This record gives sequence, structure tokens and C-alpha cells, in this order.
Amino acid sequence: MKTADLIALNNEKRKLLNDHNRIYYEDIVVYIRAHWMISQQSQEEVLMELLDHLIEAQKQGKQAEGVFGKDAKAYCDELIEQMMKEKKKDALIFLVYLAFRYIALVFSVTGMAELVAKYALHRSDDIFLGKEVINILLGFLGVLLGVWMVFRLVRHSVFGPSLEQSRKRWKSFVHVSSLVIAVIGIGVVVPQLVPPFGVRIEGGWIIHLLFACLAFLISWLMNQRFHWVK
Repeated sequence: MKTADLIALNNEKRKLLNDHNRIYYEDIVVYIRAHWMISQQSQEEVLMELLDHLIEAQKQGKQAEGVFGKDAKAYCDELIEQMMKEKKKDALIFLVYLAFRYIALVFSVTGMAELVAKYALHRSDDIFLGKEVINILLGFLGVLLGVWMVFRLVRHSVFGPSLEQSRKRWKSFVHVSSLVIAVIGIGVVVPQLVPPFGVRIEGGWIIHLLFACLAFLISWLMNQRFHWVK
């Protein structure tokens, strides 16, 4: 079953849970989905198995704690550790997928901006190969760091008493917002600080758009194969 179908089915089946079990299970859903190094397909398959197990247990009068234990976080950590051991190769492939998606996004925006600047503002669209490589590496590392911190904050905000969760989620929202602003700011400022070096290439907007299309195609083919996102 495809990832999107699993998510839709999960949302529908979740309605069969009582309020207590649903809240318990939804914390598990948020926590497991926040581990971005595990493919979305693998996450949804595990979540569906847990949901089916919980629904059957509920029919027998059991609560979620009687099925998965009182420490839901510890239970999830064991599942995730096992999934990571089985999917180490997938994690590396996922990083490559993210790199191509990042290149596709950055090069498409850059190419369009250079096209407008060249013909509307009559500016040079020449690029320097060395600077391009450095900017891509720095930008991608920044995005990875940002994604890791966002999901870490999300994981930290689940589990625990309702009042404590509300406080954690509010703090996480503030932290995530600040982080997004910081990453965007760094992404704008850092490239301006890198001096031009390396081979000079004319027609930068064409090159950027061509590489953007190529990177998008590769990432699309990878997603078709591994079902990282729906």
C-alpha cells in the first residue's frame, strides 16, 4: 500500500479509538513521524501495525498502557532503534534525496532570478564554479541542521501530562520559528560573504535551470522507488 493510502487509512481507523487511547496513540504518531531519517513508508507501516494492535486490544477492554506500557517514549525509542538498524542504507539514500531536492529548489529560484536580472536589469549572469560548490555545501548543511533541530524540538514536545505538553509545544513553536528565521537569514547572508573563485561560466541562469530540472528528475525517481514522501 502506498504511503498516502496508509496515512488516509490510519486517519480513518483512528476514529475507532476512545479518547484516552487516541491521545496516547497520537503522541506515538507525532514522535515516530518526527524521526526524519526513517522513510515515511516504513513509519506508516509500523504506525498501522500499532494501530491495528491497539484497536484489537481495545475491543477486549484494554487501555493503551496495557498494550504498549506506561512509558510510550521508551517503547517508541526501541521501535525506532530497531528500524534504524534495519534501514541504515535507506538513511544514507535519504540524505542523497534531500541533497537533490535542495539543489532543485535553490537552482530553480536562482536561475529564475538571474534570468530576470539579466534581461530586465541588464546584469551579468556569470557564475564561478568554486563559489557555487561552496554555497551549495554550506546551504545544504544548514538545511540539514535546521531540519534536525526542528524535528528534535517536535519529539521533545510530546508525551507527559497535558499541561506540560502544552507548555512544551508552545516553547517548541517559539524555538522553531526562531530557527527558521535564523536559517533563512544565514542562507541569504553567507553566500554574499563567499568571494568569487574558480572557473568563470557564462549563461549562469541556463545552467542553474538545467541542473534544477535534472536534480528534480533524479529526486522524483528516487521518491518513486523509496516512497520517502507522499
